[in-house]
Amino acid sequence: MAIRLPLILIFVITVAIALQHRRSVRHESTLSFVAPPTADVPDTAAALRSLTATPSPDKLWLTDFAAFNTKTPGDWLIARCSGPFASQTEAEQSARSNAARSIYDLIVKRFGESSRSLASAAMQDIKAGQFQFDQLAEHFDRPYGTVWTDSILFDASAQNLDRLVEPHRRQLGAQQHLATLIQIAAFLLVATTWMVCLVVNWLTKGYFTLRLEVLAATITVLAVFLVLGGP
Repeated sequence: MAIRLPLILIFVITVAIALQHRRSVRHESTLSFVAPPTADVPDTAAALRSLTATPSPDKLWLTDFAAFNTKTPGDWLIARCSGPFASQTEAEQSARSNAARSIYDLIVKRFGESSRSLASAAMQDIKAGQFQFDQLAEHFDRPYGTVWTDSILFDASAQNLDRLVEPHRRQLGAQQHLATLIQIAAFLLVATTWMVCLVVNWLTKGYFTLRLEVLAATITVLAVFLVLGGP
């Protein structure tokens, strides 16, 4: 009694579906991320300086960006916090988050739509303060308490964008390579298992057919889970 061919086909199809599902999930994870809106953030600090009669800061990139860019040419990005905050840390985090959104758009524009996953990963580096060139945290005393604002100057040059993306590109490439190896290993494991079971079943004239089917089916299921649970 030979191992039933339909059963073999079922598990082969299962493996094929699992592999296709993994490719689909990987493709969606690369392209489906949507960046937050990057509308201009109001200059809350300037408004508060006007309200409190606070002198302008000694930061040319804040008071006269055109003159600063003439004096120090570059691809500069000024990030501001989204509003006054109760602490300096909150204001800084807000400014860095707004910078990360702008950097995200710059990366996608430079490297294309396929770089969205890289840009998403790079946002975390910007939020950690990478490529931060200068910063101005200010506090203002208001009737309801002291509030903080933060403005940060980032160097968004093409060279820095390349440096920002490259580590994540290498990491993503390594993950994809490992996933491919896992898929190949799973396929070879399943194919070898079924071939061995067919040979053993033929040699024993079908005496262990059920046990061989259970063994092959179990290994196939484990291989499917290995593919789905990989990197």
